[in-house]
Amino acid sequence: MLTQPRQQLNIPFDELTEVNSFFKRHTNIDISNIPPKYGNDILETRNLMMESLTIESLYQFFEISDIIDDTVHISSNIMLSGKMPPKILRGASHCLCFVATINGFDEQLKSIDGSMKQYFFDIWGTSFIENASLWLKERLGLELQKNSLFHSPVWNPGQHQFELINQRPIFKLLSPSDIGLELTSHLKMVPVKSVSGIMGIYDHADFEVLIPCDFCKLGKTCPASKTGCSNA
Repeated sequence: MLTQPRQQLNIPFDELTEVNSFFKRHTNIDISNIPPKYGNDILETRNLMMESLTIESLYQFFEISDIIDDTVHISSNIMLSGKMPPKILRGASHCLCFVATINGFDEQLKSIDGSMKQYFFDIWGTSFIENASLWLKERLGLELQKNSLFHSPVWNPGQHQFELINQRPIFKLLSPSDIGLELTSHLKMVPVKSVSGIMGIYDHADFEVLIPCDFCKLGKTCPASKTGCSNA
């Protein structure tokens, strides 16, 4: 499993069963009890996304060749850097790198009339890509389990002291332009509703588990604090 080439997956919208919970987390609106003042905007924008767009993902396992000071060497002189990567990947044999994106999101958002509909479409984009990251983690976790392998929590560049500069090596390793995902010179992903991340892969269960939320500065002010972080 760990030696397979880069894998591409289409993530089905109808398998993202937690998306309404993510939406409620961001808006405090329960889909089963939508306030009348929003009319049909919430459901219309969700349906528009599911009917007109796709979610694509790429992932690959890379052998960790060395960890030296603040760098993790993973492939052909490509390195993850900063204080957190060596901590995240200590004792791991491989690093799983992944990206996922909602193709066509930016263009579809611009075509929507009305600021309220644009707002809800934007929130649905956030909710779907967050659920997509969770879906991918769970799917890969099951495959790893079948092979008697274990994984760390997901870590996303730019969050929880995992420096944003690590977007560059992830993009070099995965070449996600194949699925319409680009990285700007300012490390912004385009389309904007995209996610990248890593997990450490282990052949034993007794590794130190570093949970991203433990390194987050938001604490109890985080919208996910009451429902649990999907990265754990």
